[in-house]
Amino acid sequence: MPTNSGAALRARGPQVLEEALRAFDKLKAEYTKLQGEQNQLHSAALFGEAGKGDRDAEVEAKFEQVGKQLAELEGRIERAAAAIDHIGGQRSCTVSRLFWYTDLEQAKAASAQSGDPILSLRMLGKLTDEYSCANSRFFRTALYANKDLSEFLRNNFVLHWQSVRSVPRVTIDFGDGRKLERTLTGNSAHYVLASDGTPLDVLPGVYSPLAFQQWAWNVRDFYSNYEIAVASELANLLRAYHVNQKDELLQRWDFDIQRLGGQQEELAFVRVNHAL
Repeated sequence: MPTNSGAALRARGPQVLEEALRAFDKLKAEYTKLQGEQNQLHSAALFGEAGKGDRDAEVEAKFEQVGKQLAELEGRIERAAAAIDHIGGQRSCTVSRLFWYTDLEQAKAASAQSGDPILSLRMLGKLTDEYSCANSRFFRTALYANKDLSEFLRNNFVLHWQSVRSVPRVTIDFGDGRKLERTLTGNSAHYVLASDGTPLDVLPGVYSPLAFQQWAWNVRDFYSNYEIAVASELANLLRAYHVNQKDELLQRWDFDIQRLGGQQEELAFVRVNHAL
């Protein structure tokens, strides 16, 4: 359970996450340095300084000492990673390095202050849980862990997630005392919101990092004009944006369909027109 001090740290926002990540990186660098030293000592302990296999009590003692230091560092790194997950509001936050609000009003306030739109993930379960819905686990490993996408999101959006409901779980009983519990696939959606909470666009389901970033960039580019427009123009701006997005999508569909040729082209047209 999060401590009061942990909750207080999280309440201070993204700056605290940056500080915690810098401290974490120092621990990891120290660990890597000690590992290199341990490897050198291991060779010396096995083969001797001259490569003749002569035992050296001083080398062996130093090797044991470094091993204890590494074990102590592993514990510190593990505790630091857990604290960072709590501060950032996301499991595996040491990889994504993203700060997520879980209170929409706080996200709206941060958006109004920064001038960035809100990227709001609606999901089953919680982003902090190991077994949240399958889509969100994909996001953690394939999207938020992508270095380029992570940096783009960090610099252009205020991030927020909300659990719509608990994630469905299934338990398999093997009949011999063993049980396997897993979550079922659940849908999810990324919304982009203005600082007042107005929905601007939504991307349901899963996408590649590149496709996701292209979509997010388009909405972010639109928002730069939306946020400075007068109130009476906002609805028309949003309508025009979606009409343009629809037209571009249909053009891409048309280009792809034409490459199919013949019967497949006709089938695709029928399915697209039916969907529209």
